[in-house]
Amino acid sequence: MQQRPDLTEPVRSWRSSSIGFDNYADIQPTFTSLSAFLHDIQQLVASGKLYDQSEYYGPVRVKQYQADQAPAKTCVNYLEFRIFDIDPFSTDGISPRALSVLELLIFEAIYFPEDKLETTMLQSKANNDLVALQHPNVALPTALQDEFKHLLAHMQALTDLVDDDAQQQSWQDAINYMTENIEAPVSTLSQQLLPHLVANSLHDFALQRGQAWKQAHEN
Repeated sequence: MQQRPDLTEPVRSWRSSSIGFDNYADIQPTFTSLSAFLHDIQQLVASGKLYDQSEYYGPVRVKQYQADQAPAKTCVNYLEFRIFDIDPFSTDGISPRALSVLELLIFEAIYFPEDKLETTMLQSKANNDLVALQHPNVALPTALQDEFKHLLAHMQALTDLVDDDAQQQSWQDAINYMTENIEAPVSTLSQQLLPHLVANSLHDFALQRGQAWKQAHEN
């Protein structure tokens, strides 16, 4: 874990940055293909850099079974998407809107596939770190805004094709939310947390939310 004494203000997401719950910098399995990813993970375990495949803390983690006895495409049980912070304002820890964003990302990748070079993936990781460590009120860098708008255009095209009114509305709400936070963030999770900071701590807020969650699940 890195030390960053220069960061003295709130940031967008400690956990999803290089300072958060992450592996050492030299643990970088490739995402260019499933087979290559599984091979890299197995090599990291064999070399002792990882005790087990579950020790990999990247943005997407493959949960598999009998990986040494089955072909890569048949041994995947499910995928873990670790890019989302827990939503303290939702009793389930994740909002329906966030799930809609995940659905849109998956469908966008299917309908608008791109070849992801290793250099592109490394740059994406650097971009993620840059955005995660920005102050919540700071807008995305202009270049990333342009990339985001391109992605949103694909998502809008998919949403326009949906013939189920409820599904279309949930996707449209997610797109509208992302659109309004590109150039001037106004309602992100990190911004909603800012008013709850007391002496640079969310301790009291966390206790209050934890008690509210417990009560909600008991009723």
